[in-house]
Amino acid sequence: MVDVAQNAAPSPACAVVVLAYNHARYLGSCLASLEEVYAKGLQLILIDNGSQDGSAGILKAWQAAHPAATLLLLAHNLGHCKAFNLALKQVRAAYVLDLAGDDYLLPGGLEALVQCLVSYPTAAFCHGNAAYVHTDGSFLHLAHKSTEQIPERDVWALLFGKRFICPPTVLFCTQLLLAAGGYDEALSFEDFDTWMRLARKHTVAYTPAVVVGYRQHAGSASAAQSGAAGERYMPSIVRIIEKAYALAKTKKEVEAIHKFAQYYVRLAAFTGQKRYVNTLAKVIGSYRGRVANLWFWRVLAALPLKGVHARYIGAQRYFFTAGLVAKNRF
Repeated sequence: MVDVAQNAAPSPACAVVVLAYNHARYLGSCLASLEEVYAKGLQLILIDNGSQDGSAGILKAWQAAHPAATLLLLAHNLGHCKAFNLALKQVRAAYVLDLAGDDYLLPGGLEALVQCLVSYPTAAFCHGNAAYVHTDGSFLHLAHKSTEQIPERDVWALLFGKRFICPPTVLFCTQLLLAAGGYDEALSFEDFDTWMRLARKHTVAYTPAVVVGYRQHAGSASAAQSGAAGERYMPSIVRIIEKAYALAKTKKEVEAIHKFAQYYVRLAAFTGQKRYVNTLAKVIGSYRGRVANLWFWRVLAALPLKGVHARYIGAQRYFFTAGLVAKNRF
């Protein structure tokens, strides 16, 4: 059952969808960052995705004080993709931003993204810089250094190399996102697949403006995905790789996907998922690629390394984050 509170209003230039799941600790910062957006009459859609920590109550109280915002309360967690697609159907704006309840907009950030898309009318989406922050809001680092060259326009093949798009900074052209079918609800995460499908047909733009505070904590979606592609994520990864091969047009693009897929072969091995080592090797082979030292990755996947790898990723993330917090407090 979905409980919806909504007030009709003229179509604004931009919409922000805030999707919260057990984000009560962080929602105050997120909602405070929306005050400027609300004051300018932009469309806000707030969703609680079946939280059990009081997030729904926080959102209800904020919406009561800001009645032009739309509130959707989901009885159960539908997953990010399905929940966002519910909101997408209600978006009246030309552009839409997907903002997690543990992140927050920085002053002027949304305007910078909108201006970027206005300047690049052929782009399906644009993205910007982000400030990575600790759980307490302490600054860690920027997603992109000022000297970093970020690819623009035709970026499809480049998506399979170095990650250069920071997920919470992406502003979509609503019409093109809808035409692409929104988020793929068969997936457990939405970002890479959506970028890949849109970038195949359209250009992509970038603004160096720092637009979002990107919270780093153990319960975040990014933490769940980073380095530990468990059984929840690997089926989606296989599906995305299969879709990528189907979209590829040139030998160079296929080779880029081969390298991308082989990374996940290794990751499956380190996380003890021999089934997915074999599945991915088969997918790669069907497109005339091969996995170097496949026998080694199969043997490695049979060893009890899953817990060791998880602890390694957790320790790496902890010490990296703690070190940056300490460094930036001076």
